[in-house]
Amino acid sequence: MHLPLSLNLVLRLALLVLIGSGLWWTAPLHAEDGEPPLEGLLHCPELDLLYDENEKVRLKKTDSNADCQFDQVIEYRAGTAARAHQDRNHDGRQDAWSQFNSLGQLSEESFDETGDGQADTWQIYKEGVLSQKKIDKNADTHPDVTTTYTEGKASRREEDTNFDGAPNRITSIANGIPQEVTEDRDHDGRMDARAFFDEEKRKERELLDEDADGVFELTILYSDGKRVRVEEDTRGDGKADLIVIYEGEEVARREMDGDGDGRFESIAQFEGGIEKRRSLDANHDGFDEVLAELGPSGLILFEKIDTQKEGRHDLTRHYENGIRVREEFDQDGDGRIEAIAFYEDDSLARREVDTSGDGLYDTKAHYDKERKIYQSEDRNADTKPDARFEFDKDETIALESLDSNFDGRFETQIKYVDGRPSVRSVDSTGKGTPDKTEYYREGRIVRVEDDSDQDGRVETWNFYDDSGQLSRREEDTGGPAGPDRWLTFHPSTSEVLQLEADTTGDGLRNLRRTGDSTGTTLSIEEDRNADGKTDYRATFENNQAVRYSQDRDFDGTFEEQGDLDPEGNVTQIATDTTQDGQLDLLVRFAGSEKFLEERDTRGDGRKDVLIYFQNKKRTKQERDTTGNGKFDSLLMFVDDKPHQEQRDTTGDGRFDQNVILDSEGRSVREEFDTNADDRADIVKIYEEGILLREQFDTDYDGHDELVSFYVDGHLIRSETDQNQDSEAEVVVEYKEGRKVRQTEDFENQFPAQRITLFDQKERPLRIKEDTNGSGTPDTVRFFEAGVHKRTEQDSDFDGKTDIWIYNDSKGQIERKEEDQSGQGQPDFIVFFKNGVARKVQQKTQNTDCFDVRSWLDPKGRVLAEEKDQSGNCRMDTWNYYRGGRLERQGRDTSNDGRADLLLRFNKKGQIVEQEIRSEGAQPNTKIFLDGDSSLEKHRCIDSNGDGQLDLMILQRDGQMSQTLLDLDQDGQADQRDLYDDGRRTQIEIDTNADGRPDVVQRLGTDGQTVSQQDEDTDYDGRIDQRFIADQPAPLKGSPEAPEKLPKLKCGHFDSFWKSH
Repeated sequence: MHLPLSLNLVLRLALLVLIGSGLWWTAPLHAEDGEPPLEGLLHCPELDLLYDENEKVRLKKTDSNADCQFDQVIEYRAGTAARAHQDRNHDGRQDAWSQFNSLGQLSEESFDETGDGQADTWQIYKEGVLSQKKIDKNADTHPDVTTTYTEGKASRREEDTNFDGAPNRITSIANGIPQEVTEDRDHDGRMDARAFFDEEKRKERELLDEDADGVFELTILYSDGKRVRVEEDTRGDGKADLIVIYEGEEVARREMDGDGDGRFESIAQFEGGIEKRRSLDANHDGFDEVLAELGPSGLILFEKIDTQKEGRHDLTRHYENGIRVREEFDQDGDGRIEAIAFYEDDSLARREVDTSGDGLYDTKAHYDKERKIYQSEDRNADTKPDARFEFDKDETIALESLDSNFDGRFETQIKYVDGRPSVRSVDSTGKGTPDKTEYYREGRIVRVEDDSDQDGRVETWNFYDDSGQLSRREEDTGGPAGPDRWLTFHPSTSEVLQLEADTTGDGLRNLRRTGDSTGTTLSIEEDRNADGKTDYRATFENNQAVRYSQDRDFDGTFEEQGDLDPEGNVTQIATDTTQDGQLDLLVRFAGSEKFLEERDTRGDGRKDVLIYFQNKKRTKQERDTTGNGKFDSLLMFVDDKPHQEQRDTTGDGRFDQNVILDSEGRSVREEFDTNADDRADIVKIYEEGILLREQFDTDYDGHDELVSFYVDGHLIRSETDQNQDSEAEVVVEYKEGRKVRQTEDFENQFPAQRITLFDQKERPLRIKEDTNGSGTPDTVRFFEAGVHKRTEQDSDFDGKTDIWIYNDSKGQIERKEEDQSGQGQPDFIVFFKNGVARKVQQKTQNTDCFDVRSWLDPKGRVLAEEKDQSGNCRMDTWNYYRGGRLERQGRDTSNDGRADLLLRFNKKGQIVEQEIRSEGAQPNTKIFLDGDSSLEKHRCIDSNGDGQLDLMILQRDGQMSQTLLDLDQDGQADQRDLYDDGRRTQIEIDTNADGRPDVVQRLGTDGQTVSQQDEDTDYDGRIDQRFIADQPAPLKGSPEAPEKLPKLKCGHFDSFWKSH
C-alpha cells in the first residue's frame, strides 16, 4: 500500500536518497563544449593506470604495438590483479582472458585460438602453477581434449575424438613421455585397446579387445618398435592359444593350442611369409596325425590324415588351386583304395565305395551341397544297379526302389517318412500298377490293399492294430466302386465281431450284425430309410430274437419296443408317442387280440389312463387326472362311443362332477357338487356342445345367486342376486368375451349407484358414483392404462365440480385443487411429492392472483412462504422458517417489485441483522443489532459496489467509534480510523499487508488535516520516523506501533439476493 505524502516531503526524501547513494552529479572538469583541446595534448600512451580512492592501481591498460588501441587490460581489487583480457593479434577483438585469485596469482586462462570470437582453450592454475588444460576442437563450446598437469608437467590426457561428449582415448604421461594409451576404438563406451611405450616413445606392448566383451584377448609384443609376436586367446579362458611369430615384417611360424590344454599341437611354418608346411600332433605322441604340403603360392597341395588314430595315414586329400577335389580312403592299410570322394568347389559331389573288396566300386552316392541326394547299389556284381535310394534335405531316406530278382526291373517301391517306411508297393507282374500296397505309420504296418487282378480297383483293404494283428477288413464284392462290406475281428480268436454291409449299393451301411468272440449273433441293426442312422434293432439270445426296438418315423429316436414269444408273436408293445424319451403307451395282447391300453399322459413314468377293450371295442376308461396315483375319472362307452363321465375333483373318493354326453360326444349338461353335500351347486347347460348358461348356488342354499349367459359360447352378461328378490344387485356386461361395464346398486343413507367402464384390457377406464341418489354422478374417477389419474368431485352436491385431484403415473396424488369460494375456479391448490403435501397456493384476497405461496417440509411445517400484502399481484414479503420458527424475512418496502430489505431473527423472534439494498442490483449495507435493545452494534458496507463487505463501522453509545477498511478483500483490515465524539482523530494504515499498522496519522480538529505522521519504515513494530506538518521531527526512542488490525466481522450478504 502506498500512502501519498506532501510534495515538499517527497522532494526532501528524494534529495536525501541521491546524496546518500553517491549519485549526485557534478559538472565535467574539461573545457566547455565546442572549445577545441589545446595543441600538444593528443598522444597515444603505451600504459594507462587508474587508481582507486586509496591510491592503489584499479585498472592497467597497455598498448603493446603503439596503434593507439589498448590490447591488454588488467583489473585490480585493492591493488591486486583480479582479471585481465588481451587482444593478442591486434585485430581489435579480445582473444585471451585471465582470472586471478585473492593473492594475485593466475587461476584461470581462456583463449580464442581460431578467431571465431569464442574461447576454445582453457587453462586452470593452482597457486599459480598450471594444473589443467582443455581444448575445444570443433567449436561446440565443450572441451574435447583435457590434459592434467602435476607440478606443472603433463601427467594425463583425455581426448574425445568423435565429439560425442565422452573421452575415448586416455594417455598417461611421465616426464613428457607417453607411458600408456587406452582407447575406445568403436565408441561403445568401453575401452578396447591399450598400448605401452618405452622411454624412447616406442610401442612395447599392445592389448586389444576385438569382440567387445571387456577382455583383452589379443596381445602384440614389439621389439625396437617392431612387431615380433602376436598372442591371442580365442577361447576367452585367459590363456593364449594362438601364437604368431614374425621375422621382420613376415610371419615365420604359427602355433595353435586347439584343445586348450596349454600345449600347441598345430604348427605352421612359413618361408618368405608364405605357409609351406602344416602339421598336427593332437595327442602329443610324437606322430603328426595331419601333414600338409603347400605350394609356392601358399595354397595347399595335399594332406595326409590319420582318421583312426592308429599311427598311420589312411586319408589322402588332393587339392587344386587350394580347393579340395578328391579324397582317397585306405581304411585297412592294405594299400588299396576302398573309397573315393569327389569334390566340386570344395563341396562333396560323389562318393564311390568298394563294399565287397573285389575291386569294383559297387555303391555310389551323389551329393548336392554336401547333402546326399541319391545312392545306387550293385548287389550281384553285374555292374548294374539293383537298388536305388533317394534322400530328403536331412539326408534321410525318402524313396527305395528294388530289383529283387535282378531282371533289370524295379518291381518294389518303398516311400519313407522321417526315415521309416510309409508306403510299400509291389508290381509282381510288371503290368505297371501294383497288385499289393502296404501302408505304414511310424514303421508299423497299418493297412494292406490288394488288387489281385491289377485292374486298378482295390478289392480288399486289411487294417492292422498296433501289435500287427488284423483288426478289420473292407471288401468290394463287385457293386459300385468302393467297399460294401466291413468286418471287425476279435483280437484273440479272429472271429468276426461285427459285420456291416451296404445291401442297396447306395454307399451307406444299412445292415449291422454284432457277434461275440465265438461268432454267436448278439444283435442285428438296420437302416431302412438310408439316413445313416439305425431305425430297427433286434436282440438275440441263443441265436433267437427275443426283443426289438424301432424308429418308425425315422427321427433318430426309438419310440417303439416290443417283446416276442418263442414263436415270434408280439406279447406287448411299448411306445413313446410324445417323443420325450418316455414310453408312455403300453399295449397288451392275448394271442393276437388287444385287451388293454395303458397310457402315461403326463410323462411322469406312471400310467394314468387305462382303456379296456372287448371284441376290439372300448368299454370303459379310467383316468388319473391329478397324477396322485388314484383314478378320479370314469368314462363309460356304448358302441365304442362316450356316453357318460363321472369325475372326483377333490380326491375324496366320491364323484362330484357328472357329465352327460350326446351321441357326438358333446356335453349336454354338466353338474358340479363343490361342497360334497351330494347336491349340484353349479350347473352348465349346453346345446349342440355350445355353452348357453351357467348357474351358481354360491351359498349352497339350493337357490342360484349368480347366472351367466352365453351367445355362441361367448359370455355376454352375468347377474348377481344375493337377497333373492329377483332383482340383480350387480350386472356385468361383456363384449367379445371382454368385460366392458359393471353396474352396482348399494344402500348408503339413500339408494346409490356405481358404474364402472373398462378398457380393452378390462382395466378401469372411468368410475361414476352417485352417492346421494340424485341420479347424477357427484364423483368421477378417471383412469389411464388402469392407473387412477384424476378425480372430479361435487362435494356440496350443487351440480358443479369444486374439487380436482390429479395423480402421477403410479396413481399417487400429486396435486389437489379446490374452489373454496364458489367462483368456479381453483383458489386453493396443494402440491404433493411422494403423497405428502409440499407446496400450497392460495387466493386470500378478492383478486385474480395467488397472493400466498407456501413450501412445506415432510412433516407439514412451513419452510418458506411469499405473500402479496398490498394486493397488487406482486409478492412483497418473503418468510423463511427453520423448525417452524421464522428465521429470515425479505421485504419490498418501496413497493416497486424488488426486495430492498432482509431481516434475520434469533430464536426469540428478535431482529439481529438487517441487509439493505438502497440502489443498484446488489445490497450494500449490513447492520448488526442487539436483540434485546434493538440498538445497532456495528454495520458493514460494500463501499465500491463489488458485492464484498469491505468497510466496518463500530458504534459506541450511539456514535461512530471507529471504522475498519479492507482494501485488498482478504478479510483483514488494512486501515483503521478512530473517532472521538463523532470526529475522526487518527488514521492507522497497514501498507505491507502484515496485519500491523506502519503509518499513523493524527488529524487536526477538522478531521482532515494531518498534523503528525509516524512511520515504521522497517516494519519491525516500532516507530522509527516522524513528521510534523510535512517536516521531519525528532523522535524519542522507538515507541511501539499501534496494535494489530483485526479481521472484519461482516461475513457475506445472504444468498436471498441472488434470486430477488
